This record gives sequence, structure tokens and C-alpha cells, in this order.
Amino acid sequence: MDTPITPQKNFKPIIGLIALIIIAFLVFIYMQSKEETFVEDGYILGLAEVNNGVVEINSRAVIVPRESVYLDLPLEGIVEKINIEEGRRVKEGDLLIEMSNSQLLLDLISREALVTEQLNSLNNLELTIEDTRLRLEVDRREIRNRVRENNRKINQLRELVSQQLVAQEELDILVEENEHQKKLLELAEKREDVDKVLRKRQLTQLKERSNRLLENLATTRQVLESLNIKAPVDGFVTGIDIFKGQYLSRGTRLGRIDIEGTEVVEAFIDEFYFNQIENGQNATLNILNTEYELKISKVFSEIEESKFKVHFDFISNKPLNVVRGQGGNVRITYTSTKNSVVVKDDGWFKSTGGNWILRKDGDKLTKVNLSGTEKVGAYIVIDNGLDVGDEVVISAYGI
Repeated sequence: MDTPITPQKNFKPIIGLIALIIIAFLVFIYMQSKEETFVEDGYILGLAEVNNGVVEINSRAVIVPRESVYLDLPLEGIVEKINIEEGRRVKEGDLLIEMSNSQLLLDLISREALVTEQLNSLNNLELTIEDTRLRLEVDRREIRNRVRENNRKINQLRELVSQQLVAQEELDILVEENEHQKKLLELAEKREDVDKVLRKRQLTQLKERSNRLLENLATTRQVLESLNIKAPVDGFVTGIDIFKGQYLSRGTRLGRIDIEGTEVVEAFIDEFYFNQIENGQNATLNILNTEYELKISKVFSEIEESKFKVHFDFISNKPLNVVRGQGGNVRITYTSTKNSVVVKDDGWFKSTGGNWILRKDGDKLTKVNLSGTEKVGAYIVIDNGLDVGDEVVISAYGI
């Protein structure tokens, strides 16, 4: 006889639901308690020791020049000769790059021809003016001599007329002629005066025009000379990336000169530390296991890719034969102004919002409430709740 099969009941969903309710209740009780202990359960996650309120900020750094002069091309041209190599030390006035511009050269030749023509015209005008001046001077002198001679003859004739040796008519004719010569002399002197004014005006205008042409010529030569790129200061040449025969447009950056003796240490610090970094703070640079004392000289306010730039000056033991671009590790020590402690953050701060943390007490974990927490990079500065030497769980809690 067939035995009826009794279906078995599935209690797994019910058991799972009961377990979930129990866990939720325990979590609720745990969150409500100010201080509660937890059994270690065989292992401890991410323990770290609480330290005093000193945070070490570490970053890669590089030695860079504080002051640089950029070499920009004043106008277009073709590279004819390169007299410098990358990294070479130069002195002010050294010829670095020679360039050419055919259009500017043709313009210079044209201006030189125009200036030569203008100077020839000026010379010819000066000769003409001088010749006219001399001719007028001769004419004036001749008229004056005739007047003087007529005056002498008139005096003689008057004496002869008084003695009735010469007719009065002859005297009258000579007096009339002398008056005419006097008028000619007067006109000659006025003409000479007017001619002097005109000559002076012509010469002034022509000289001004010639001077302008000479100035333009000098400017063109100066512009053409500017294609010979010279070192404006002493320093080291960097960034030269051109070749002979290359055409370069106006404003092209040819490279730069790093001014010697202005080296600083440059580092890019995580933006988390922005409020903790200020001018005058001390730091340490480690290059090839040798440490150098630094002081922060400038904090740049711009944030780029979650980092900000900081410049450091060497305090005393500046390294010999500083190599620009040489790198090392810079360490800045930040000390909290309050009576605080510091805990590293590996996720616990996000889990609890900084309101509490798990402290290891023997084989148990104790929830400790915190106050005055502040995130400083990879560390959390805490005003109240922990003591130096406490061990706490710094990994994420998963709550």
C-alpha cells in the first residue's frame, strides 16, 4: 500500500528573518550606548597607536629656479645658427641664436637707399642756399659801393656847382641815380633777410625729414639686430628645442634662462593640508640620504588637480653644486595649537563621521565618543576622547 508523502516545511526564510531582526536590534542597542564593549572574536582590524598632536606631511619635491627670464622671438624668422646647448651657463650679452628675415633685410636696404638720397638732397640744398647767399651778398656789397661812390661824387659836384664850374643838371642827375641805388640797396637787404628765413625753414624741414629717416633706419637695424638672440642675464639655458633652418613665427618661445643663485625647493602638497601650511614653517629635505633644513617662503593659493604649490628656501646648509631638477622628499611637521592627539585614518572616520572610534582594551573593543575632530590629510586631529598611547581600530567599520 502506498504511503502518502507529507511535504516538509521550509524554515530557512523564517530563520533568516529572525537573524536579521536580532542583528538590527543589536546594532540599535550599540548605537544608542555611549560606551559599549565588543569581544575581539579572534582578530583585530587595522590597529594604530594614538600620537600627540604632531602631523608629518610628506611630499616629493624638486629644486627649481625662483627667477627665470623667458626668451621669446620678437618677430618671425629662420634659424641660421645655434650657439648654445641645453643646460649651459651663459653670461649677459652672450649670443645664443642667430636668425634671419629676408623681408626685413630688403626693407633695411630700401630705407638705406632712401636715407642716402635724402642726405644727398640735403647737401645739394645746402650748396644752393650757400651759393644764393653769396650771390646776394655780392649784389648788396656792389650796390653799397656804388652808393658810397655816388655820395663822394655828389660832394665834389656840389663844390664845383657852387663855383659855377659844373652845370646844376649834372649834379641833379647824379643825385637821382644815387637815390635809385639806395632803393636797390634797401630791396637787396630785404630780399636777403627774406631769403635767410626761407633758407632756414627749408633746411629745418629737410633736416627733420632726414633725421626721421635716420631714426627709422636705426629702428629697422635694431629690429634686425633683435633677431640675434642674446642672453639678457647670467644663468643657465633650458628649454631650447629648435634646429637650424627652422621657420619660427613671432612670439615663439625659444627657451628660458634660469637665474643663477635663485634656486628654491618646490613641492605640490595635497589640498587637505592647505589650512595647515603657512609661510615661515620649517621643513626638511632629504636628498640621497642627506637632510637639509628648509623654511616655507611662499604658499600658492591656486589648487590644481587637488594639490597646491609650495616654495621652500634653504636655511643654512644649502647643498653644493645644486642641480636644477634634482628631486627629494620634503617633510613638514605640523603641530596642532590645541592640546590634541592624532590618529591615522584608514576608513574609520568616514564610517563614524568622527563622532566615535573603537579603542582596544585588552581583548575587547570599546566604543569611545569623540569631540573636536578635524581631518588633516591622512590624519584626524582629536581634541577630546583619546589619550596618547591608546590603540584604536583605524580601518573601515562597515556599519
